[in-house]
Amino acid sequence: NKYPRLVGGCIWEWADHTVLKDGKHYYGGDFGELTHDHNFCVDGLVSAQREVKAGSLDAKGVFQPIDIRWICEESQKYYLEITNLHDFASLDEYILTWELNVDGVVKNADYLILKGLEPKQKVKYPVPENFSISYELGAYLNFSLRLAKDCIWAEKNHEVAAVQLAIPEIYSNKKEKVVQGQDSTWTVTENGNVLEFMNNEKNGYSFHKVKGTLQGIWRLGKNLLLK
Repeated sequence: NKYPRLVGGCIWEWADHTVLKDGKHYYGGDFGELTHDHNFCVDGLVSAQREVKAGSLDAKGVFQPIDIRWICEESQKYYLEITNLHDFASLDEYILTWELNVDGVVKNADYLILKGLEPKQKVKYPVPENFSISYELGAYLNFSLRLAKDCIWAEKNHEVAAVQLAIPEIYSNKKEKVVQGQDSTWTVTENGNVLEFMNNEKNGYSFHKVKGTLQGIWRLGKNLLLK
C-alpha cells in the first residue's frame, strides 16, 4: 500500500498437495525417498480437502477492499478514516455494518452506506463530543463490509471485509479491580486483565485472564519470560 507500483507478495499455492493414505496425509519423506522437499508442498491457502484454514482468512484480510483506522489530530481529537482500496470500483455495492462491543456485549450497532466512495478515496467520521466508554476487559468497534445485494459469485450479506478497532484510551474509563488473597504469604492481585500471584520475596506467576496465556514467571521481582 505504501508503494503504488509494488504488487506485494504473490501467493504460490491454492491447496495443500498431500497423498491420502490410511486416513492420514503424507508428504515429502513419508515414503522413504532420499530426495524430497519435506513439507514444502503443504503451503496452500486451503487444505487438501479444500477446507478453510488460518492462511485462508489471513489472505482474505490482506486482499479486503477497505481500510478503516483511527486518525488522531494534534488537538488529540480522533476520527475514523475509511478508505476504498479498490483501483477501479466504488463501494456502492456494499453496506458497512458496525457494532460497539464492550466486555463481550454489543452495546450499539448500525450501518453505513458508502455510496459515492470512489477508488482510493477517503471519508472521515468524527468521534461524537463527550464520547466515553467504561469497561473492564476491552471496548472495540467491529466493522463488517457486506454485499448489499446478490451477485454472480455470492449472495446478499456475504462478508468481504472485517476490521476491529480498539477504542482509544482517551475515550475509555477502564475499571481497575484489585482483589487480595487471604494467605499472608502469597498475594493475589487482579489488575485489569492480568491476574498475578506473588509471595513476599517477589516470586510468582502472572496470567492473562482473557487470552489465558502465561504472562510472567517471576523470580525476585524479575520476569524470567522476557527473554
